[in-house]
Amino acid sequence: MKLWKHTVLALLVVSCLPACSSREEVKNYDLIIAGCSRTLEANPKDGQAYRQRGYGYLRKREWDRAIADFNQALELIPPNAKVFNFRGAAYLWKGAMDQAMADFNRSLDIDPKYAEAYTFRGIAFYQKGDLRRALADYQRALELNPKDADALFYRGHAHYENGDQARALADYNESLRLNPKHREAYNYRGLLYYHQGYWHWAINDFNRALGVSPEYAEAYYNRGVAYNRIWDLDRAINDFSRVLEIDPRYEKAYQIRGLAYYRQRDFDRALADWNRALEINPQNSKVYYRKAELLDKYGTNKEALEAYQSFLKYAPKKAEGYIRQAQDRVKALEIIRENEPGPVAR
Repeated sequence: MKLWKHTVLALLVVSCLPACSSREEVKNYDLIIAGCSRTLEANPKDGQAYRQRGYGYLRKREWDRAIADFNQALELIPPNAKVFNFRGAAYLWKGAMDQAMADFNRSLDIDPKYAEAYTFRGIAFYQKGDLRRALADYQRALELNPKDADALFYRGHAHYENGDQARALADYNESLRLNPKHREAYNYRGLLYYHQGYWHWAINDFNRALGVSPEYAEAYYNRGVAYNRIWDLDRAINDFSRVLEIDPRYEKAYQIRGLAYYRQRDFDRALADWNRALEINPQNSKVYYRKAELLDKYGTNKEALEAYQSFLKYAPKKAEGYIRQAQDRVKALEIIRENEPGPVAR
């Protein structure tokens, strides 16, 4: 049973970019985009309007539109560290790592003291599996801006992945001191507590993450796993159901909710959830094995045999013990099938 650790590409809040509206505190990015679009209708060569509209698209996670606007901005205004950084962030979210890295490097060439570009480049290094360089960039960002809660969170996450739980916890704590509404910091500190065996502390942190962001599917999932771990099955099922309301294709939620139903001996619902998980990911060997075990006890020999065979088709080599058990059951079920009486001729 695994907790969910989403890809850490949470978009950093960049407060220095002005909006096209006269009120910088405007949070409705549709209004920003509309205002900039009107400006560009009147003056198609307004590079700042492209820059600002691109930022609006970036915040709305419309990566291609953001990149197109930043391209236009870079043609119309002098080289700008922030625009390269923003375009790099859009490439980063798209998974275009080489373009992202090039933009972050260009941003830092223009402004070597631009802390947020170091943080973003650190995320890119992390995504490329280079934890050493990621940590170095986060450290540089924090030297330039010691109160950057995001850089602290990302450095903590890199320490967490590097196996240094003490440093990870210290960074998560400091990030939350600086920004008590940092949902990812609560979520990942909860993950850390969970793996240390402090399940109730973990649940408290997932609660805090959900208090900040009530639609945060990962926190519901992780809290459900923690409830499942302490056998609070009704609450676990409620959390997995909430995940599936937010994202009906959240495969792991079907998988683990099925386990919770199984523990409640609600086998029909368990089987339904595992079948739904397999519709989303037909190569999930763990689900095939759970399904096979259930059908072996309470279903038909034919269905159990098919499930074991599917498990063996997709099982990783490291699952040697489960593979041997499945192979033994396949042999036994095939013998049973061979000895079953056929139809009677009339």
